[in-house]
Amino acid sequence: MYYEGLFMDIIEYPFSECNFNAGSSIMMDTCFILTLLYDKDPKNRECCNIATKLKLLDCNLYITDMVAAETINQITKKLFLNDMKYRLEKVQPVNTISDINLIIACFNKHHRKIIREKKLEKYKEIPFNKYFYNICKNEWKKDLLKVYFDKSVELHTYLENILNFEYLSINKDCINIAKTFMNEYMLSVNDAFHLACSQYYGIQYFLTLDRDFQSNIQTTVKLLKI
Repeated sequence: MYYEGLFMDIIEYPFSECNFNAGSSIMMDTCFILTLLYDKDPKNRECCNIATKLKLLDCNLYITDMVAAETINQITKKLFLNDMKYRLEKVQPVNTISDINLIIACFNKHHRKIIREKKLEKYKEIPFNKYFYNICKNEWKKDLLKVYFDKSVELHTYLENILNFEYLSINKDCINIAKTFMNEYMLSVNDAFHLACSQYYGIQYFLTLDRDFQSNIQTTVKLLKI
């Protein structure tokens, strides 16, 4: 589905030229939602400011079912990773110390040594995601990870209540539009689907931190870039 002659407007933060009001509709990207939770993220303040502004103006906020899944998945992995670094970063872990030790005991000897000796520069050598999924698939050990699933659902529900966003489903028409975006503009799968869903449902704005979008995309959706 094309809109001949209509190219995407890209609007940079703080979006001073936008006249947001109670009728404004905004689709939120996964990266924007996650940044609201990560207070150490360099974009956290900007994201919190715009989220507060949009809520005060009673704008209509939306996410897709894909964004919901991505958000919960990313929160789960982030909580796990933070706990694996709790000694190094001297923070309070989500899991119990005993369970964290049992999780680390599942790592190989070399990776356990990196954690024990707090070698930050070598943490990137540790395949945390691989260990997470291996433990998750183990019938005897998967309960060690339960707190991360519980907490990620809790945090997503918290955001859901605070932002009061609505869900939009990705249907066949959305998929067809996404395929066009991928073919014509080489958008990534996620970017194409988020933008396609916004266009299909007549959403005015797509709010993201993603810097990959170009202004040559034919769409009715305006991009809000932080």
